[in-house]
Amino acid sequence: MAPRWLSEPPLPPTDSPPPQLLESPPLVQPLNHSPFFYALIGIISAALLLTAYHWIAIGWCAICESRHQRGTPADPSSGLDNSSIELIPAYQYQEGQGGGDRCAVCLCDFKSGEDVRVLPECAHSFHLPCIDMWLHSHTSCPLCRTDTMSHLLASGNV
Repeated sequence: MAPRWLSEPPLPPTDSPPPQLLESPPLVQPLNHSPFFYALIGIISAALLLTAYHWIAIGWCAICESRHQRGTPADPSSGLDNSSIELIPAYQYQEGQGGGDRCAVCLCDFKSGEDVRVLPECAHSFHLPCIDMWLHSHTSCPLCRTDTMSHLLASGNV
């Protein structure tokens, strides 16, 4: 027995056009946004990027600051009191004496008869008013940053 499609007569030709397939909408719509939309997206992206950078920078600064605070023996915002400063030796400067000829705080040369204070840890010399003012807000030498508290603590006077 022959297959059925072979036994049926062919359909007569027609002059009508072939049937049209229904067109479905495209799966991806073309982007027809205005320039304002793209500008807004750019501004929002830049703001988010700057915000992220800001928070990273703040975090980095906090880490550096905490490392710095752990490394210093005394609070850098507080200096020495008057009684502690008076324990640091002072003398009257004479021409030709050792210890330097210039105050590193005011950058003026020492003159004979001026009161000069010598920091015991590093032997740097300064005008008495200059170094006293410095030591009220710092605990270290202005030149080499040697801590002056270690000498005072070792002598048991603080």
